[in-house]
Amino acid sequence: MTHLVQGATLTDAWVVALDHLVARGGEEFGLIVEMIDPAPSHVGPAIIQHVDELLARKDHDPVATVTNAIFPAGLAASSPDRPTLYTGAIRPYYCAFAVSRATRRVCTSSA
Repeated sequence: MTHLVQGATLTDAWVVALDHLVARGGEEFGLIVEMIDPAPSHVGPAIIQHVDELLARKDHDPVATVTNAIFPAGLAASSPDRPTLYTGAIRPYYCAFAVSRATRRVCTSSA
């Protein structure tokens, strides 16, 4: 199903999420990452620089070009709280990609 990871800042949460993914072989469907303080001004520049260097080696775009896909601030801002965000904004996307029987059951329930 889903798994929630949390971090104090955007980069802290990112590191926790990556640790979680590495521990599970690099893949997970439904990973939700929450930042206690999501302000872009509080990111760890050394971490962003390191990730940008890794991405450049693989000929991928830098973090700044994919930030909203990874951490969709606009989507989060559309909801007053986490439960509303999950049920109103995220659930339709999650259910569109439902692959397991358990996930399909959650998506067809009235909750």
